[in-house]
Amino acid sequence: MPRTTPSEKIQTRAARSRLPQRRKPHWLCLRPGQLHLGYVRRNVDQAGHWTVRRYNGGGTYKVARLAGVADDIEAANGATVLSFNQAQDLALRPTPQTQTGSPMTVAQAVAGYLDYLQTSGREGADGHC
Repeated sequence: MPRTTPSEKIQTRAARSRLPQRRKPHWLCLRPGQLHLGYVRRNVDQAGHWTVRRYNGGGTYKVARLAGVADDIEAANGATVLSFNQAQDLALRPTPQTQTGSPMTVAQAVAGYLDYLQTSGREGADGHC
């Protein structure tokens, strides 16, 4: 599975403040070809929000806005104001569609295993998760 280079453009409040305001999200790949976390900030004086883009297959994606706003103006509380890490955790949670008992794909199994390694503090044999 290809790995992505961490992008710091949306991970910190300071980095997000340097991004241009626009309607389209600034995307960060969480799982190549499957899952992206986006950040949108339309006005300098308002907090931005987090967006998730999931691949549905057949060349289609489902885009959904996460509840709450980004921690651009006030401190994150995990409910109405989300930090990058909190938004990432929400984005990585399985969707109800993947929990229905449908057969798991190899890609889903590998992604789940890599998530397990990261959350348990373990690393792969090559030193990377």
